[in-house]
Amino acid sequence: MAHARQQIRDAVATTLTGLPTTGSNVFVSRVYPLESASLPGLTIMTDNDIADIDNTSASSGNRIVWANLGLMIKAHAQESATNLDNTLDQIEVEIRQALLSDITLGDLAKDIWWISTTITLEGDNAKPIGLAEILFNVSYRVAASDPSTVLL
Repeated sequence: MAHARQQIRDAVATTLTGLPTTGSNVFVSRVYPLESASLPGLTIMTDNDIADIDNTSASSGNRIVWANLGLMIKAHAQESATNLDNTLDQIEVEIRQALLSDITLGDLAKDIWWISTTITLEGDNAKPIGLAEILFNVSYRVAASDPSTVLL
């Protein structure tokens, strides 16, 4: 079975596919910038995974690890300068409504919460390009010896 991080990324991609503004333009762990045909679109990545040592426990001789996963969703858009901020804001509304309507991500997580949003606009092109980096924290737990099996 895949690592819990991959399962979470895949669940997020499934949840976000079909949103009104970005549609099916959803890519997991995308390294390269999106082409204009894929805009507006989303890229999903996990940038850190930190054990919560204070909440780690042992049960029946097995160590159970709580983890906090940094989930980054990048919303990419290209529009007229007057609409770009509004488009990025709308995409964030759709993302947050979709993700926070099931904080367990289909029983893969204990909780998910929004941390921050950073918006960057670039005006060098004929049409400006905007990027909203939306950071979430996903709390989940696994057996220390098996990071592919999520424990509820």
